[in-house]
Amino acid sequence: MFYTSMAVLGGDLRQCYLAEYMYTLGHDVNCFGTVPFPFSTAGGPSQAQSLQEALSESRLVIGPVPFSKDGSHLYQETAEARGRLSLDSLKDALRPGQILLGFGIPKALTSFCQKSGILVWDFQDSPKLARANAAFTAEGLLASVISETPFSLNGKKALLLGHGRCGQEIVKLFTKLNLSFTILDRDPEARALAEAPIRTLTEPELPALSMDFDLVFNTIPARLLSRQDIAKLPEHCVLFDIASAPFGFDLEHTGRKLVRCPGIPGKTMPRTAGEFLGKVIIERMLSYGL
Repeated sequence: MFYTSMAVLGGDLRQCYLAEYMYTLGHDVNCFGTVPFPFSTAGGPSQAQSLQEALSESRLVIGPVPFSKDGSHLYQETAEARGRLSLDSLKDALRPGQILLGFGIPKALTSFCQKSGILVWDFQDSPKLARANAAFTAEGLLASVISETPFSLNGKKALLLGHGRCGQEIVKLFTKLNLSFTILDRDPEARALAEAPIRTLTEPELPALSMDFDLVFNTIPARLLSRQDIAKLPEHCVLFDIASAPFGFDLEHTGRKLVRCPGIPGKTMPRTAGEFLGKVIIERMLSYGL
């Protein structure tokens, strides 16, 4: 593998650990719009003063996870930086021959790159990264559940909304603590992945369901439970929402405690998540002879 110049843009602490990891491998790394970070490696990645400077000598341009939350700007965690990196400014700074990387790159930007001779690597299509991200999310969620509930998980009942990758990892981890699950999912294939004795159901079955759950985990950006459904939950039940907007619950949730946990890997294990992303990028680079 040849040493490569790359720009790391925006995001949360995952981007910083990613930048440091790539720097320790000998790559020339320029950061712009990342969160303040005390790089431990001597010298450390360069801090560009502008987007144009960051991209001027970079072959790879690495966007954040997620790439964008509003479809108009790169995601930046800090409030003071949020909204400063527009996708339009990124288009202006990119040039033919570069490679744009990210997780969930907007289709309009992908189309622009394809027409402009810019290669796009979207890691949303990487099963390896998706599986790892789901496992990191479940582990981080466990930390939040333990800190936000006044009871042991042993013997408790949980309702899981959505049985995709994250939902599957949540079940795998939490059942080890003797937590029992009921799964609600619209997709029959997702429901079929659940193993006995886990019960699965669809929305039409909700009215007949006894809502005696201690925990509710939502993993999808859709509201499967109505306010009437939530009102049937015990008062001690705690709702955890790991989905992106529009989330699984609104803030008016009839008095039950609601804990929103967006971007768990970037908050609870940014080093692990950032370095894992770096390893996935290196594998892709090797496959392209970079």
